[in-house]
Amino acid sequence: MGVFTHGRLRALYRPTAATCGRRLSSIEAEVLRWAARGKTAWETGQILGISERNVRWHIEEAQRKLMTNNKTATVAAAIVNREILI
Repeated sequence: MGVFTHGRLRALYRPTAATCGRRLSSIEAEVLRWAARGKTAWETGQILGISERNVRWHIEEAQRKLMTNNKTATVAAAIVNREILI
């Protein structure tokens, strides 16, 4: 029940650019750089020494911060906003 409630509340709260600052953490930026190079979550996890699930979580957090709906849009937004350089 708690997991469902947390997920639902998170989906309802979509912060604006002003409230979240749109700043990616260093690990989120690193994960997106590898995604931009075409690496899968598993490959990125092997490279960075973290789990595949952890990679996906960082991508989801970047999506939330950049207000995008998928990994491709997140990478594109990060590049356009100069959050990452490839």
